[in-house]
Amino acid sequence: MNYTVTAHNVHINDSYKVRGRSFQDVLELIHTSGGTDVFDRGYFSLKMEWAVHNFLYKIHFKRERTKDVDLDNPCDLPEWIYKILGCMVWIIIR
Repeated sequence: MNYTVTAHNVHINDSYKVRGRSFQDVLELIHTSGGTDVFDRGYFSLKMEWAVHNFLYKIHFKRERTKDVDLDNPCDLPEWIYKILGCMVWIIIR
């Protein structure tokens, strides 16, 4: 898996290939590399954003954009949106 870490962003290439149950492990691996403040958001918030991206990819919504995930701090949308939607789609993307 390829990813890029910057001060305020983690970009995961082809993130749709990672199943929900592996999100935590991947995020912990990236977190140990350091160099970003993205993890100030918390794992739950990041996992729910990723879940929404994977769901959108799965339903063929803007696949060219949703095949990868950009986890930003601050979040590009209000975090509560991802938290609510992520919980709703979690069972589908697991």
